[in-house]
Amino acid sequence: MFRAVVNIYIDSMIDNVTSKKKNKTVYFSIMIGILTIFLVFYVYYLLGQNYPESVSAVQDQPFTLKVGSEVYQDAILSEIEFPLVPKGTQISYSAPLKGDVNNPLLHIFMSHSVGRVYLDDELIYTYGEPDWHMFGYGYLNIPIDNDFAGKELRVEQDVMESGEIGHINTPSVCDASCYYNNMIASNRLILFVDITIIILSITVVISGLIFMNTINEIKNLIWIAAAFFVMGLWEFCNSNLISLFIGNDLSLKGYLEYLSLYTGPFLFTMYFADGFTIKKNKIERYLFYLLVTFMFIFPIVGLILHFADVIHLPKILYIGHITIIVSLIYVLAVNIRLTLRKDNVHRVMVIGTFILVTVTIIDMARYLVIKFIFKDGSYKSIVLIGVYIYALCVILDFLSTHNRTILAEAKTEALEKIAYYDIMTDIYNRQKINQIVREIAGKKGRTRFGILSFDLNDLKKANDEYGHLVGDKLLSDFAGLLKEVFWDKGIVARMGGDEFIVVFDDIERSDIDALIEKLESRKDEVNAKRKDIPISYAYGYAEATDEELKELKELKELSDATEDEGMKVVRMVYKRSDDQMYENKATMKRAGA
Repeated sequence: MFRAVVNIYIDSMIDNVTSKKKNKTVYFSIMIGILTIFLVFYVYYLLGQNYPESVSAVQDQPFTLKVGSEVYQDAILSEIEFPLVPKGTQISYSAPLKGDVNNPLLHIFMSHSVGRVYLDDELIYTYGEPDWHMFGYGYLNIPIDNDFAGKELRVEQDVMESGEIGHINTPSVCDASCYYNNMIASNRLILFVDITIIILSITVVISGLIFMNTINEIKNLIWIAAAFFVMGLWEFCNSNLISLFIGNDLSLKGYLEYLSLYTGPFLFTMYFADGFTIKKNKIERYLFYLLVTFMFIFPIVGLILHFADVIHLPKILYIGHITIIVSLIYVLAVNIRLTLRKDNVHRVMVIGTFILVTVTIIDMARYLVIKFIFKDGSYKSIVLIGVYIYALCVILDFLSTHNRTILAEAKTEALEKIAYYDIMTDIYNRQKINQIVREIAGKKGRTRFGILSFDLNDLKKANDEYGHLVGDKLLSDFAGLLKEVFWDKGIVARMGGDEFIVVFDDIERSDIDALIEKLESRKDEVNAKRKDIPISYAYGYAEATDEELKELKELKELSDATEDEGMKVVRMVYKRSDDQMYENKATMKRAGA
């Protein structure tokens, strides 16, 4: 019977704790969900506007192309390929412009070079300085006059990175009034996905930092949100959509693209840190530490070497690719093994990670083939497909992990309450007091302390004359008074039967007297409303003397001192408070007689 009652009590406490924690998760989810829905509709509205079709004149006429000392006459740029050139090579190409475009915008691709653009030998635009550390790559948009047709275009490039240029993208002239609008429209899906991912990631990180102390698993969500942020940022750069925000600053684009690519693996892998670090397999744990340490220091060392001009960020791209592949495969392999062993806390992530690994490897293979075999600059990443599926798995994994944690914490809290709380009065029990006493007596415990003992009068009378329900009500009402007055000042507990105790840490005697007066005042207010036996009690207070504190301190400093020796000092203080309580009780009986 008792076991059944205890189980019901534990279940009720678990439900109570679980509901509170779920409420916090619900509030968190609702806040992010509302903001996300608002942003999604707003972005979709912006991207859904109808824009006039842009007029573009692709300059596909023959050019005179010079690559170092090599000259290509009447070259169609889209058809010409040459060996990847070393740093210091000078490249130039020239031809008369053609077309009829209003508000003309010259569209020229620049890659890792200092560039100069001329019209009829007049310098109209320069890009980069020889002492720059990063030049980047992408399209430059240069406004020109309406009468551009027939003018000689000449573009000169001083190559600043070896092995990056093996062909020239064909220039074009487009209508500036609708170029950017059409750029948005033609890249609507990518732009929509990237903006959603970036804004949602920022929202999750900020919200996660706010809720860090209330939802334990939120730190994992912060890691993965940060990883999604750099993924979205990288895709923005890779698709050249970043030019919508930074214009012709290819250098900034380069830094954002390479650093987001190089930091992503660390942020992604840290999502699984708890799943690795809690395992007993030391080799597996140390391999994980080694992997994340390398991924953490890689972009830092890369930046240092970059600004020292030892090796620039673009030249260590292959290390970044290897790091991504290794981290993805490692996380996937370990998660599969743990799943087979039924020991994985991120099971749902196995599917998402597998898909992301597959898509990423395919995407990297496409990049290498397009760049080095076809030498085409029209590469478009497909990694967002994997990211989308992976994001869905992250959400499912977070909810699953959070629910498991809520249940585990609720069980722990419930068992702790059973162990340290008195069920009837909802205050601490003798077990808690024993723990506190051991802390006081222990080497790392407290020093100055006081004990207030209480004995509730007329409990037996209440049980015998009015029944146990009235007796139980008398106990709970008195416990409620003690809790109201002393709970934030000391440890309030029921020692058993009608005996109660309050243990204080570092409190003045004058404060005790004030608290007793408050207790008396509240007792009279409560008794005025009681219909049965009024609350009445005897009490006694004692605190450690200077000699006892000195003895306790000396015991704590002795390496061979036992806990029992310290407990003797504490028991002496408790006995004095108990003796005073019985004296007070005897005095009350004599006065009543």
